[in-house]
Order: sequence, then structure tokens, then C-alpha cells
Amino acid sequence: MNIKKFFGKFEGDSIIWIIAACLSIFSMIVIYSAASGLSNDLTKQNFLFYFRSHGFNLILGFILIYVVHLIDFRWFARFSKIGIAVGMILLIATIAFGKESNEAKRELFGIQTFYLVEFTVLVFLAQIIAKWNDSINDIKHKFLPLLGVILLITVLMMTQNVSTSIILFATCFVMLFVSQLKKRIFFASILLLGILGGIFIYTNGFGIPGFNRFETVKNRVERFFTQKEVDIETYVQNINPDNIRQEILAEGAISTGGIIPVNGPGNSIFNNYLPQCYSDYIFAITVEEYGVIIGILLIILYLILFYRVFLIMRKCKSPFGSYLTIGLGFLIVSQALIHIMVNVGMFPSTGQTLPMFSWGGMSIMITSLCFGIILNVSREVKKEKKDKIVQQKTSV
Repeated sequence: MNIKKFFGKFEGDSIIWIIAACLSIFSMIVIYSAASGLSNDLTKQNFLFYFRSHGFNLILGFILIYVVHLIDFRWFARFSKIGIAVGMILLIATIAFGKESNEAKRELFGIQTFYLVEFTVLVFLAQIIAKWNDSINDIKHKFLPLLGVILLITVLMMTQNVSTSIILFATCFVMLFVSQLKKRIFFASILLLGILGGIFIYTNGFGIPGFNRFETVKNRVERFFTQKEVDIETYVQNINPDNIRQEILAEGAISTGGIIPVNGPGNSIFNNYLPQCYSDYIFAITVEEYGVIIGILLIILYLILFYRVFLIMRKCKSPFGSYLTIGLGFLIVSQALIHIMVNVGMFPSTGQTLPMFSWGGMSIMITSLCFGIILNVSREVKKEKKDKIVQQKTSV
């Protein structure tokens, strides 16, 4: 097989392809070792379930990336209104009829619908602000109705998943920031909504039924700012999963990792006790088994990804492509950084996966969809650059 010809089929930004591949391949190794302490999990039979299902999801994910990166990104704009309508229906249906887990409803028929809702919102927003262009500054007829739609969706999402709704809201405002919206309108909106949002969360949604998750959020935030210094070694020696907070366990896992791995691959102490060690706390297990250097390299990969996304956004001539690229890129990277910050004790505990790394089918599928669209936009940017060079040569 001609290797050059084979890799030539993977068009678009080669750095992003490499990042996606590195995250996926290394995640397989970490998932195998992280889940090894779950062999007595009666619901999954044995830890190989996580390894096999993760591998299967990654294969499907890369097929999705490849297929989507060949589809013109403008195709998604055609279905943005239908998409947002479907997203709203899924969101309401999940809140009403979804499966409850940890006092929240996030699944409908076994599918974590919030990931899909995030995607539909970003496609809709990119299409609208690209279409409106400078007229988005019409506060009464354009900006406020659009802001109302964003608020409605994020507030509904807040009833079940506060952290995801905040990430979505922040991503929407990043897209608005790079749009034609005047900065005074942007910052005035941020200030006003920040004040109202703080009051809304503090008062448990003004007492409106259904916002019970805010009490949990408040407790986690208060615990985060008031928790005292703990002796990690004492916890390691006297581990009792019934009375140790998961944040302490995550910090313990990271502190035992060291610059150079102490425990080594497959020898994690904390994977037996950290809840969701293969998803919500996969970064902590990675650092424990492979060392701080590997953890830093993971962070660098996500930062490089966002840098490449930023370059693609700047070079893309299509407003829709630019807004959608920065939105999807920010969504992936912000989720990754919050996951890492929770694991290292810099952010209150919240259930966010590490994109393209944590175990979880729906998370991998939506992240793969985002990668595919970003790569398609970068593919067009490369084509435009090549056409420009050819045109310059022919005109000489």
C-alpha cells in the first residue's frame, strides 16, 4: 500500500488529525488500566466491557470524522432550524421522561441528549449570526430574541445539568464576541446576565420547581472554597470510599503520580475507589499511572487544538464556517479544561468528560462530529489557499 496515498485521503488540518489520533490511541491504554479495578462490578461483569466498548466507540467516531470531513459544512446550515427544534423537543422530553441518575435526568432511551442539544444550538447560532451579519446590533428585533432562545435552552438545561449549560452559554457568547455584535452590547449583556444568573442560582431558580440541582451546585461550590488542607497519605493508608469525597480521591491520585510515574501503568490505587474513574476522573488516573509530564502533554494537545481552530476561523472566508469552527472548538477545549481543573482541585466537582479520551459513547460521537466539521472547514481553507497560489501563477 502506498502510505503517502493512504494518508492523503485524510484531508484538512493534519495537526488536528494527529491530535485526534493521539488522544484516541492513548485513551485506549488508560481506559484498560483505569477500569482494571472494576472487575467486581456486577453491572458490567468485568473491566473489559469498558475497554471493548470504548474501542468500538472510537472506531465509529473515526468513521464519523472521516465521513463528515468530506461533507460541505454548509450542509448543516440548511437544517439549523429543524435541528434546533429537534434539540428543544429532545431537551423537554429528557426533562419530562428521562432516566434519573444522581438526582438528574440526562438520558432518554439510553442516549445522553444534552450533547446533541449543544451541537444543534451551536449550528443554529452560527447560521443566524452569519446571516444577520451587522444587523445583529438591532437589539429589539434581532439580538434580544436570539438571546431569549439561548437563555431558554440553557435555563431548561440547568434543571438537570448546570455545568453543561454554563459551558454552552459561554460558548455561545464566544461566538457572539467574534461576530459583528458591538462590544458595548456584548459586555453590557455579560454584566447583566452575570448578575441575574448569580441571583438565579443562589435563590434556587427563584423558587421555581425543578431547579433542585442548584442546591447541589451551591453545596459543591461552598465545599470547594471552605475545604481544609488534608493529609493525602492518611487517606491513601486508610481508604474508605464511604466517607471520602471524590475531589480528595482525585487529588490523592494526582499527588501520588509524581513528575515521573511512581505506580506505573495498571497499578493505580485509586481506580478502585474513584467514582467514574474511566470518565469523569480519567485525567487523575492518567497522571497517577503515567506521571505529571503526560498530564501536561494532554493539556498542551488541547491548547494546540484550540490554536489550530483559531487559525482556521481567521482564514475561513465563510462567516458561517468561521463562527461554527470557533464554537465547536471552544466547546471541546472548555469541556476538557473544566474536566482537568476538577481533577486537580481547581474547580468544584462536576461531571464533565475529557473529550475523545473518556469512556462514553455519546460524548465520543458528538466530539467526532465536531472534529469532522472543523476538518472540513480547514479542508476548504487549504483549497482556497491552493487555488489562490494557482491563480497567482497563471496571472504572472
